[in-house]
Amino acid sequence: MVSTPELFEQVQAKLATNQQFTRRNNRAHDYLLRALVSCGGCRLACTGCTRRSYSYYTCVGKMHPSRTGREQRCTNRLIPMRQLDEVVWVDLCDLLLHPESIRQALGRAQSGEWLP
Repeated sequence: MVSTPELFEQVQAKLATNQQFTRRNNRAHDYLLRALVSCGGCRLACTGCTRRSYSYYTCVGKMHPSRTGREQRCTNRLIPMRQLDEVVWVDLCDLLLHPESIRQALGRAQSGEWLP
């Protein structure tokens, strides 16, 4: 395909704009579990969402069905970010203080005792 210099410049400008607004470059809010939370109901990913002074992890399945490829929206509630972050942080600190639990968990997983 042959493109004009004007079209090339437009594409470069659009790519630069996309790069600015991509999720991985979001510096406005710190989400401890960014890209690590999934919905317990529909198993889709959850994203961080801050409205006023409240922060939540929300299932992307709540978006319009045309965006998720699903027939219906997810009906699960929003996950309060502060509470989930605190629980995960406490567990992580405990894990680092007691690394033998990692060895035990790996042993359970390798023997097939791991929960789905």
